[in-house]
Amino acid sequence: MTLFYLGFAVPESEVDILYKDERPAVQTVNFSNRFRRALQKIDADLINFYAYPIQNYPKHSSFFSSGAHIGCDVRLTFINFIILKHLTRFFSLVFSFFRIMKKPDSVVVHGLHSPYLLAALLLKVLGAKVFVVITDPPGVILKSDSSLARFLKLVDKKFVFSMLSFFNGAVILSENIRNFVPNIKVVTINSIIDDAQIFPEDLRIKENLGEIRMVYGGSLDAIYGVDNIIKLAEVLEGSNVKIDVYGSGHEEGKLIKACSRIKSLSYYGFLPYDDFKNRLTNYDLLLNLRVVDCDESKFSFPSKLSEAVMLGVPVLTTPVSSLERDVDSPFYITKSDSLDDILDKLNIFFELSEPQKRINLYNSQLRLLEQYSVTSVANKLSIFFKE
Repeated sequence: MTLFYLGFAVPESEVDILYKDERPAVQTVNFSNRFRRALQKIDADLINFYAYPIQNYPKHSSFFSSGAHIGCDVRLTFINFIILKHLTRFFSLVFSFFRIMKKPDSVVVHGLHSPYLLAALLLKVLGAKVFVVITDPPGVILKSDSSLARFLKLVDKKFVFSMLSFFNGAVILSENIRNFVPNIKVVTINSIIDDAQIFPEDLRIKENLGEIRMVYGGSLDAIYGVDNIIKLAEVLEGSNVKIDVYGSGHEEGKLIKACSRIKSLSYYGFLPYDDFKNRLTNYDLLLNLRVVDCDESKFSFPSKLSEAVMLGVPVLTTPVSSLERDVDSPFYITKSDSLDDILDKLNIFFELSEPQKRINLYNSQLRLLEQYSVTSVANKLSIFFKE
């Protein structure tokens, strides 16, 4: 079976280009590469078509992105400017299809990117089954978008919805996304994590018994809970808790001001995701205190949070639709995004003994691997594609 994957699975040797962007799409690339690894475990001849997920010029310094064909990887050529990005990515895909001269049995599209969706439907006309992986709702408007960009996103959103009903199936990362594809079959995969062997003795024993270190890493826009982090730091000021923050965004100025008056709150600027993961194991708790009443929370999936648990770091989080509350879980999930509810869950974390925390972590790691490892996801996808 020949399988085409249209996504953003940028090879590791090329990811540095993402960091020229003011909002590097690292999580998009990480997910796309994990999904690619799952597809590689299916009995298929996989060809990976990818484009750099970067913002339009001049927010990203590259106006033109050149293509290449190396082994089973096909990098798309495109002009990185508003509508030209979509048009050139589409024609680059079509040209690449002719150049490869292989007819796929199945096509998998990562994301609701209209050039990918349209190219996949062209291949469906030739007899291929086509599937889409939906990680976010279409046409998400950013504060930084110009009026023209907002208008084009609305037009693109309508175009995307008109194409989805022609797909054979969809992989969704949150049950709330199901409403976007009511007429096609779906499979839900809430996370995808790399295969790993874990041993209970590998879970670290906390070294700094006199200090509890918490960390947040990610966007510093309001919806991601910057105010909640500041309020939490204010309440815990004078205790043995220290909160470190990494990231960038519109609320950066507010955070810097808060750090000047709250001694236990520190801001270290933006850090590439791999570097952040390397530092994560130095902390006792990862914070994910985003605002609940917004689309980003409704449609979010916990891959980043699952990664933290796989690294041996518990998570304090406001509600995530795809995470279930479990009394013995290292995911401390609040009832809401109110400070009182956050503190209630935090007290449960404080009261647990270190041995019990390690037991909870180990048991949760076993469950995560069973359900969401690359191999487990590959098995689910293989069954789904054949149905």
